[in-house]
Amino acid sequence: MIVVGKTDSFERKYMEKFRLFASEFGEFINYEHDRGARDIGIHLTHKLSSGKERLSTSLCWFQMKGIMSSTLSSAKYKDKKDVSIQIKVDHLRYWYLQAMPTYLVVFVECEDEFLVTNIQKYVSDNWGKDILKLGQKTATVLVSK
Repeated sequence: MIVVGKTDSFERKYMEKFRLFASEFGEFINYEHDRGARDIGIHLTHKLSSGKERLSTSLCWFQMKGIMSSTLSSAKYKDKKDVSIQIKVDHLRYWYLQAMPTYLVVFVECEDEFLVTNIQKYVSDNWGKDILKLGQKTATVLVSK
């Protein structure tokens, strides 16, 4: 018997919620293999008066994370200004150096909402080039509500 873990099931559900929401803005792109430390990309489109869409020259990437209700209750979430996520420093370095933007998206299950931050800007504002020599394995990223 094959068993799907609770976190895998949770990730599948919030990824589909995100795809449903973001499908209005463009065409999804994915790595064939999980090598890019980014979950999903969107090649943005422009809506035309004819009802058709035209692909733009813009592409952005998203790294998805989720916080289950069992980890963060609605009552505790309401008191917070932001949520914290542990991220590998190697990933922060990689995203910081990319030419195309990467956004960190956190799904908060207790409120059924997505929080989004431009991770390149976050790294620039909080560490700048010092991220390239940061000696720790992980770092805490605060995502504002």
